[in-house]
Amino acid sequence: MNSIAFHIASGDAFFSGSLMWLLAIAGQLLDRSWVRRLRILAAIVGTVLISLSSTAIPLISVITFLVIGIISIFICSPNTPQKRLAFILWFVISLFIVGYELRFRFPSPPQTLAGNRLIVIGDSITAGMNEPEEEKWPSLIAAQHQLQVTVLARPGATVSSIMKVVEPFEHQPSLVVLEIGGNDVLQDGSHAKFSHALQLLLEEVSKGGHRLVMVELPLPPFYNRFAATQRSLAARFNVKLIPKRDFLSVLATAGSTSDSLHLSKLGHERMAKMIWKHIGPTFR
Repeated sequence: MNSIAFHIASGDAFFSGSLMWLLAIAGQLLDRSWVRRLRILAAIVGTVLISLSSTAIPLISVITFLVIGIISIFICSPNTPQKRLAFILWFVISLFIVGYELRFRFPSPPQTLAGNRLIVIGDSITAGMNEPEEEKWPSLIAAQHQLQVTVLARPGATVSSIMKVVEPFEHQPSLVVLEIGGNDVLQDGSHAKFSHALQLLLEEVSKGGHRLVMVELPLPPFYNRFAATQRSLAARFNVKLIPKRDFLSVLATAGSTSDSLHLSKLGHERMAKMIWKHIGPTFR
C-alpha cells in the first residue's frame, strides 16, 4: 500500500487536513499577498484531506468548522472584533473535533474478564486461506497466552452471512473479537444492509455477559457512514473499538500480506501482536 492510500484509509488525512486549516487561519497574522495565496491553498487542501478521510465526525461539527473558517479567512475584515470572534469560535470547534477523533485513536481496554475464553468472529483475515491452523493469528494468541479460543470465521464473510455461523450464540462469558465488515464495503457497498446486519450481530453476541471488541474498518473516501455506524453501535452495545490505523498498519507493512489483503505467515504474527496489545489487559 502506498503512503497516500494509507494516509487516507487510516484516517490520518483528517489530522493533516485540520493542520492545513490551522495554517490557513494562523496565516492571517501576516498580511502579505503571497501569504494570502498560501492561506487559500492550505484551506482547499485541508478541506480535501478531511473529506477524503472518511472520519466519523458529527456532520454539524464539520460544517460549522468549515463555515466559520471560510468566514474568518475570506469575509471578515482584518483586525476587527468579528474576525477575532470567528477565530476563537473556529479554534474551540477545532479542539472539539480533533479531541473527539483522538478518543478513538487511544481507546481504553475492555473490562477485565474472569477466565481465559476468547471468541473471534471474522472473515478471511481471521479464517486465513490455506495456512495451517496453528499459524493463524487466533491460534497464535491462544498458544502464546494460554487461552481457549473459538474461531467463527469464513473467507469472504460479510456481516450478514457470518450470522449463519454465529447463531445461536450460546457460549460461556468470553471476550469476543469481531473482525468483520470489510467485505461489505468491498463487495456490496450498501450502508443500509451493513447497518442492519451489524445491529443484529451485536444484539446476538452481546447476550450472556461477554466483553466485546470490534476492529474498526479502514475505509475508502466518502464512506463516512460506515464508520459512523460502527461507532454508534459500538457505543450502544458497549463495544470497544480497535483503531483502524492499528489494523491497517498490519496490512500495510511489507511482508504482511500475500496479495495486498490476505495475511501471510508474518502478517498473522503481526496481527496477533496488535490484537493482543488491545485485549491483553482484559485477561490480567
